[in-house]
Amino acid sequence: MLDRSYTRGVATPDLRQMRYFTAVAERGSFTGAARELHVAQQAVSQQVKALEQLLGVTLLERSSRRVKLTPEGVVFLADCRRVLAGADRAARRVQAAARGEAGTLRLVYTLVSAFETMPLLLDRLDRAYPLLKVDAREVFGCDVTDLLRDGGCDLALAPLTSYPEDMRQRTVRREVVRVGVGEHHRLAPNEQIDLSGLRDETLELWPHEMAPGYYD
Repeated sequence: MLDRSYTRGVATPDLRQMRYFTAVAERGSFTGAARELHVAQQAVSQQVKALEQLLGVTLLERSSRRVKLTPEGVVFLADCRRVLAGADRAARRVQAAARGEAGTLRLVYTLVSAFETMPLLLDRLDRAYPLLKVDAREVFGCDVTDLLRDGGCDLALAPLTSYPEDMRQRTVRREVVRVGVGEHHRLAPNEQIDLSGLRDETLELWPHEMAPGYYD
């Protein structure tokens, strides 16, 4: 026959009881705890008493002057602080997730974004959304549309080009495009060059099928 003592569940207090007890323990009085919690002193007293009855131990030594922790109360207070901190952290994380500020963001980017834009963006995200994990990987520009449509990523960072109308896009940064020429080239002395001035030049670029945005 099984011993009944092994089949009983452990009495588990709720978060409100733990929060009330912690407030009393840290303030050293029921009055101070009630003031901090914005509730009636009687409610705090009742909850702490119910907590002690539930656990079957005395957590506080009460006197007319001050409330003092028992040895059992000292042990329980440390655990209460950890549990309450964990509960508060979980609440913040789920609320941040609902706002899109926590969880994992799958971000793809093209080579042209790798040198300046991506480092700046990742640094900004890390400071603004510390609970957000960014899973970033480099892809070819020609893969961006399929990755977005097939759910292979949540967000893409790529040069502006003719994307399908059903895809939302937003300009996040404007970068200077430079032309590299030899020192004796006719355009070498110019500080700025109009695109029309390159009409008759042979350019070395990524092919359109690999990097349509950059090519365009």
